[in-house]
Amino acid sequence: MSVPHSRTVVVDALRTPFVKSFGFFENEPGLNLSARLASEILNRNHVKASLVDQVIWGTVISVLPHHNIARDIVIFSGLPPTIPAHTVSKACISALEAVQSATDAINSGRSHIILTGGVEVMSRTPLTFSEPARKFFVKLNRLRTMGEKLALFRLEFKLSMLFPTAPALAESATGFTMGDHAEIMSVKNNITREAQDAYTFQSHKRAAAAIAAGHMGNEIVPFSARVEKNSVACVDADNLIRPDVTMDDLKKLKPVFDRKSGTLTAGNSTALTDGASAVLLASAEAAAQHNLPVLGRIVHSVTVGVNPNDQLLIGPAYAIPELLKQVGLKTSDIDVYEIHEAFAAQLLSCTNKLDIPMERINIDGGSLAYGHPLAASGGRLIARGLRIAKRLGVKRVVVSACAAGGLAQAILLETI
Repeated sequence: MSVPHSRTVVVDALRTPFVKSFGFFENEPGLNLSARLASEILNRNHVKASLVDQVIWGTVISVLPHHNIARDIVIFSGLPPTIPAHTVSKACISALEAVQSATDAINSGRSHIILTGGVEVMSRTPLTFSEPARKFFVKLNRLRTMGEKLALFRLEFKLSMLFPTAPALAESATGFTMGDHAEIMSVKNNITREAQDAYTFQSHKRAAAAIAAGHMGNEIVPFSARVEKNSVACVDADNLIRPDVTMDDLKKLKPVFDRKSGTLTAGNSTALTDGASAVLLASAEAAAQHNLPVLGRIVHSVTVGVNPNDQLLIGPAYAIPELLKQVGLKTSDIDVYEIHEAFAAQLLSCTNKLDIPMERINIDGGSLAYGHPLAASGGRLIARGLRIAKRLGVKRVVVSACAAGGLAQAILLETI
């Protein structure tokens, strides 16, 4: 197929620190992280808020009252209230979808500057209750008098209604968790525990080396978070990376999904993570007109689906070849690959099907080290991929990620 020339450039890509859930960001709503990041990326690049045509933001776990968090970002970050905004939810590729939606709008000429991003504060995942409990409390709320409410309690209330259902990232089509599916993939693709631990070790070491070399300095925005009622701490770095981890440390960990014969552990799986990312996009014409910096350009994007009953997270192994086919390139034509590491077993299952040198994949480490705030990871992939390419003096970058429902997305970018 003939791929139209893209007019869309990446002005900048930033993120908050990615931190372990139930820690620094536990008391910070996703809106706080997003609004701070939105303001910072505009200020840092000297973009007048009045120039922003729209905001597109991703999130997976919607938290009331933010039905449309993108619109709330506009309002609470001080942007002009005339800016339209909408939220996308496409599981772990939400930020990538936000970028693609913005790219489509810019390429069509409908917009010129669009702020995109994604956020997930998994510490604040809402609790749910059983269906009998839901019905009881809805009925209780409708009653007007205390006498009616006490009568309902005597007749229908059960102590079990007070206990919430534990949150779980289970696949709706199969009922299995992501970890269960990754276990299935490890068996189908003969990915051993040793290979998973070795890859995880590499991811942490590469990430630690990148930080030690100062490669993250212009990507992470420090954030002052409320850690206690009257206490604030400044968070300026990721805190899941383990620079001192050893293979022995990883080998000692027990399986967490299939406890009898599984190979997936807390070490070779991504941890629950809180964080946000932002990607500022513009048309090439708008960037030149307003003298904006340019990190790279969006060339093309594809999204694919696979059978969730087979290998749920194998999508990048199909999205990347399809992307390259559509733009007439080979895997060897790509200089840098940033592929989301949901699990070491998932990443290795994908790379086993792709003809890509491993030294080109996740050069500065990946999600196993940095963590994975669901809707925010796509922004990190873009930020890191383009900065690595700039650093190495190379041109082409492919970012890709799998997602719930058997989805995956891949985007081709180029440095300028």
